[in-house]
Amino acid sequence: MTLASVAFNYPILKKSVYLFTLLGLPLLTYSQTQRELLSASLDTTSLVGQAQYYRQSAALDNGKYKAEVFFLSGKTKMIGEYLDQELQIEDGFFQFFYWNGNLESEGSFKAGRKVGIWKRFESDGTPKPDRIYPQETLQTSREGHIPASFPGGYSALIDFIGDNTDYPVPAKIKEIEGTVKIAFNINAEGEILDISLMESAHFFLDQESIKVVQSMPLWEPALLGEKAVSSTFILPITFQIYEGKPIITVGMGFQ
Repeated sequence: MTLASVAFNYPILKKSVYLFTLLGLPLLTYSQTQRELLSASLDTTSLVGQAQYYRQSAALDNGKYKAEVFFLSGKTKMIGEYLDQELQIEDGFFQFFYWNGNLESEGSFKAGRKVGIWKRFESDGTPKPDRIYPQETLQTSREGHIPASFPGGYSALIDFIGDNTDYPVPAKIKEIEGTVKIAFNINAEGEILDISLMESAHFFLDQESIKVVQSMPLWEPALLGEKAVSSTFILPITFQIYEGKPIITVGMGFQ
């Protein structure tokens, strides 16, 4: 089945076949393949001027959908699998690449959420600290109660802490390690209040952990039924030196 015949099953592709020809992109003939133009934000577009990438996707025998995103140069930007045909729920091993072809990051998704160890690299191939995501999500603590959540979910919380926490230089030099547990309240408006040190590891690590919690944006407050309520969150942050490299990981928080 050619792309031309598949296009009539997907409205976005009625115009895309012509646009791919204009851009000089090859029309592959893989069976059941869908191709789409994407904007800089990876949204589908039918406008040549907005196209920054293009995507090819196809159904797999296991019921999932494999997708590969390309730069307009033809180099791969991303490859991975999804649970849904709309390509909204990532599930399985993913790889992301820089424009020069070097690997940016790789790791696994589970039902739309990053899990396990994600390897990361600079554009020149230099390794960056790994990101470690928990395998499980927060569970409701009692019937009708939905815990407070960081905007974007737990994966976004881990990314925020990874991007905004530095391994204190004195602790790095002396190879000081440990897990800090920070407790804080999240009121009905999502504000973080009453930050306290629940479990200390070392002064430097304690202060860095408190600092990153203080810099957090508003959370989604806990819900009891349909009513927003205050809650307490306990967040463990672990500082480690592995093979001479500082690693900061976030454990499963609980309320």
